[in-house]
Amino acid sequence: MAKLREALEQKDADLVRVNKERNDAEWFLGEERQHLKDANQRIALLEEELICVKAKHADIIHNLRNEAFELSEKLVFLPSFHLRRINMLCKKYAQLSALLATTQEYLEKLQVEASEFTNSKELRKVIENLNNELHQCKAENANLLKQKNDAEWQLGEHREWLRIANNRITGLEDELTYIKEADKKTLEILRMENEELNQKNAQLKADVEHFQDEIQGALMKATKEHEGEEQNYSECKEVPALNRGENIDENLSSISCLLENLCKELNYQKIIDTLMEQRSKAEQLLEERKESITDAYNKIVELEKEILGSTLKEEMEVTEIKTAYTKIAEETENRSKYTRSEEFIKTAYTKIAEETENRSKYTRSEEFMYV
Repeated sequence: MAKLREALEQKDADLVRVNKERNDAEWFLGEERQHLKDANQRIALLEEELICVKAKHADIIHNLRNEAFELSEKLVFLPSFHLRRINMLCKKYAQLSALLATTQEYLEKLQVEASEFTNSKELRKVIENLNNELHQCKAENANLLKQKNDAEWQLGEHREWLRIANNRITGLEDELTYIKEADKKTLEILRMENEELNQKNAQLKADVEHFQDEIQGALMKATKEHEGEEQNYSECKEVPALNRGENIDENLSSISCLLENLCKELNYQKIIDTLMEQRSKAEQLLEERKESITDAYNKIVELEKEILGSTLKEEMEVTEIKTAYTKIAEETENRSKYTRSEEFIKTAYTKIAEETENRSKYTRSEEFMYV
């Protein structure tokens, strides 16, 4: 869970960084658009200035040619002073023609550079590509935010499941401890009762054996007495029959007492059997509870496996987010290439400024020569 929280915090930090880079890219793109607009305006102004300069140069050349033609016609009639002046004018004309040649070269260079700048289709394509990349970054950012929200929702759901499972585990553990204690108590009670019953059973067996011995002794005595009575029947005719009846009643009463004791012992044996049945039932219930607890533990293991699967899915999503971040880094590298093109535009601006300065110097020299 701590790793997932750290991963989510890292996602949040990366998303903040991506938003910052996106805002910087938008600001940089707006600045570049403004620079491009200024460059186009500057190019239009330079083209207008070039047209004006070409017209001025054409007028100057036309005037100089007219003056040269007029001077060539007046050459025959002019004195030596005028000849010197004509030579000076020819030298100035040669200088002006050289300056015109240099200006023509500069104009050609400016036209080439202006054609490069006027070819704004490539720049528009670059701007469109940057806009498309920006929209893709926005869409990826929205997708990443959606994935983050889904991951947080799934994480909360799994946390709820885990909380319910933990509560269920604690309840089952408490129930298991209670059942174990109750089973221990019942087993102890049953063990003590069983020992008591075994002792009673042993005592009863001993009593039964003793009673059996007594019965056998009594029977043997009765048989002996009967034999003695048969032998002494003739001798004991005068003994009244009532005494013999009383002895028989006493023997029968003792035998009935022995039979009652035997019935009681049999009842004790039945009680022992019922207690043993209750013990077996309690053991069966304990086994069933153990099976239910093992099933609960198996369910807990399955839930843990599901949670691990969800964590693996979230790790896969984190790797996908990292790949998206690498793509964004590549896009930033492409933007750095675009900044290189910006530097090229700046160098072109400096060249244009130098050319305008040279042109202003040339116009000043031209005005001076014209004066």
